[in-house]
Amino acid sequence: INVRAKLTGGLLHGYKGEYRDKIPFNHLGTAPALLPSIGVQLWRVESDLIIFGTAGMMVTAGLRF
Repeated sequence: INVRAKLTGGLLHGYKGEYRDKIPFNHLGTAPALLPSIGVQLWRVESDLIIFGTAGMMVTAGLRF
């Protein structure tokens, strides 16, 4: 079993109106974001857990070929 951790960064755009203050640093309509994730690989099967701060999380799975 291989275990990995990853930190992905980018920009969020489009939070306007009543949702503008839902993310920090969104003063100009675009805000930075960092998404940590942890993943595992067992043979050809992989899965990742991606954390969206207090908003939730996402589980992905795939098959390497």
